Amino acid sequence: MFLGLLVSTLAPAFACPYAGTGDGPSSASVDEASATRCATSIRLVGASCSSSTSLMARRVMEEGAPWTGKGSLSFPTDLLESGVSAPVGFQPEPSVRVVANELVQVLMDSGHACERLSLTGRWLDVDGVRYVVITSFEVIVP
Repeated sequence: MFLGLLVSTLAPAFACPYAGTGDGPSSASVDEASATRCATSIRLVGASCSSSTSLMARRVMEEGAPWTGKGSLSFPTDLLESGVSAPVGFQPEPSVRVVANELVQVLMDSGHACERLSLTGRWLDVDGVRYVVITSFEVIVP
């Protein structure tokens, strides 16, 4: 698999629709090719990954700038007009929308989606939306 794994757990800081047991990997990374592959989870992308999501992920990886952030994922309910599946936000940067790739799915499935995280990836502002493609995460242990 494409993951570098390190195991630890951390209790969620707030009620989260993706709360889990936290017994999955607490850090992981992907290469550029994997970063542009959509998540397969229906709860993240709907029935299938649209071509607009894959195209945006590739565009962010090719044209975007390096990005790092420490904070928590958020779960806005609004859909983007672009049709890009980016159902996850990032606090403390409310303009960030995280593109649903395989690594985001790992965060959701591992039970770490609602914990404090250190994220790296690339970002690109398109029509006022800051799209982020995550290439690695690490759970921040308090």
